[in-house]
Amino acid sequence: MLAGAAALVTGVAAHGSTPSTLRWSGPDGQSWGAKIPAVPVGTRYSVGEATLCVDGQHPVVVRGARVDGEATGLRVTSFAVRPNPGPAEPLYGGDLQPLRNGGFAPGEGTVSQRCVGADSGSFSELGLEFERTGPASGHSRSVLVTYLDGHEQRTAVVPFELTLCSVLDTKVHHCGTR
Repeated sequence: MLAGAAALVTGVAAHGSTPSTLRWSGPDGQSWGAKIPAVPVGTRYSVGEATLCVDGQHPVVVRGARVDGEATGLRVTSFAVRPNPGPAEPLYGGDLQPLRNGGFAPGEGTVSQRCVGADSGSFSELGLEFERTGPASGHSRSVLVTYLDGHEQRTAVVPFELTLCSVLDTKVHHCGTR
């Protein structure tokens, strides 16, 4: 599962040393996601399984998350970062519930695990809570994660694609049966 490291990053480190880059620790160039049918407006959908690590010497602080600029009818309502739960405890997955109910403490979090080896198990799990905001199905191709590297704010792209389908949209191809 953790075959490489992929992230698009903007910004420059301000602490005078090599910048630390927050990375999604999934396969390079591959996205992943979910299509959830019949989600009422205002219902929260939470997901984990986005694994993060740092490509550099210094930890970074995740300060926020939002859907990409091309998203429609969908927003991130909460985010959290926690260390890898370990082999005895699987990653969160996803469910129609608030992020807090999935075992996350929403808010800023530090990622200090370095991106070393695909199978090292050294990563943090990013938890995201989404909400469909209008009558049509909501969709986003990625999530933009804002973080601090020293005193410099930067952004990483996590290629998680999500569609929360309208209750009325169950016969459209991207929302289920056709």
